[in-house]
Amino acid sequence: MKFQLQKTVNSEFEAVREQAIKVLKEANYLEIEVLDNVIVFSLGGNDWKIVSRSESYKKIKRGKLEIIALENNLSLKLFYFVSLLQETILILLFLMGGILINHNIFFLALFVLVILLDKLYGSKKNAEEMLLDIAIIEH
Repeated sequence: MKFQLQKTVNSEFEAVREQAIKVLKEANYLEIEVLDNVIVFSLGGNDWKIVSRSESYKKIKRGKLEIIALENNLSLKLFYFVSLLQETILILLFLMGGILINHNIFFLALFVLVILLDKLYGSKKNAEEMLLDIAIIEH
């Protein structure tokens, strides 16, 4: 799923771009591609890799930052992507198990749904924090 956040800042283009690269490098993003007014980033590697909950939920797997010059300021648009494939597959399996095997299995689908919602909320909070870190430029 694709999500978007936007923020307006009163800074110079080059300073914002350098701050964005710095924030992404500090967050250990492996792939950072800098184009004219777009920065594309990702963790690289495999989405199916098993990691701790805190590491998995605190990181945005991949995203794109657009820096758009307006009249007197800059508009930052952060597009980030959240993969819900694993949770969706588990929910479907538990629903099928609830129908075919035992209705008590439905509770496992509910549990995974709560995890999915927590992942969406955690990703949004992380993206907001990342955008704030980019917008705050240290002089």
